Amino acid sequence: MSHIIDIHTHCTPRQRDDPFGVAAIMGGTPVGKNIVMNYRGLPAIGHWEMGEFEFQQAECVRTGITGRMMSSPFAAEIITAETKKPAIDVIKYGNDQIAALIAGASKSTPIALWGMGTINPLDSTQIVEGERCLGPLGFKGLLINTSWHGQFIDGEDAFGFWEWAQDRQVPLFIHPVRVPIGADRQMDQYKLDELVGVGGELGWRAANDVSTLFHEGQHDVGLMQHARDRLGQDPHHGIRGLAGHRGAVPARRLEIGKSGLRH
Repeated sequence: MSHIIDIHTHCTPRQRDDPFGVAAIMGGTPVGKNIVMNYRGLPAIGHWEMGEFEFQQAECVRTGITGRMMSSPFAAEIITAETKKPAIDVIKYGNDQIAALIAGASKSTPIALWGMGTINPLDSTQIVEGERCLGPLGFKGLLINTSWHGQFIDGEDAFGFWEWAQDRQVPLFIHPVRVPIGADRQMDQYKLDELVGVGGELGWRAANDVSTLFHEGQHDVGLMQHARDRLGQDPHHGIRGLAGHRGAVPARRLEIGKSGLRH
């Protein structure tokens, strides 16, 4: 039997409580079943399906998906910026939510579920939480953000994380943040500094031993060009898995032309 596994699937069930005191900041305006948000001046739609796990499961069954890698892309980075509570408490809470979501899934739905945890790559003290994700929580890897509170993940503060990820051969999925660096001075929703420029450059360079890179439309040329230009020039070239956003491209079959990417 062939399997279709969705490696990029999020679910954020609606919270009845507000353990970190950020509900007012994170809220939005109801429009039909959705929520329109304007966090830090960047509008976005919170689609109702994002919080309806059982609906997601049923749709996956209907479309033939047999497995899902569950993760949460924005909450940890945003909430740690807005709350007065310790960052590690926020990180653990989010990871526990993913674990609980998987543990509470109906056994009647024929979909395999795995988790991806989140930590801040710039804070080496959170590596312990990364170990908890891979150990007791049973997660298969980590989702990390392209930046954290306005700082790219390619500086010396992140070296400890990259070394640990390489030594432990941690599968990584790198995901854009809700408010990219340069959001206050560049091109509306497409911020070149983060999406096509030097953002996460060390991570892109670490793609030396990676056979598959994942990309998002606006990441394509910059991410792949960095990967090609920097092969072998970074000490963290043994990273097992590196991912960006949306879709998969076999890196060794890729050409970069003036019109963008093509096989």
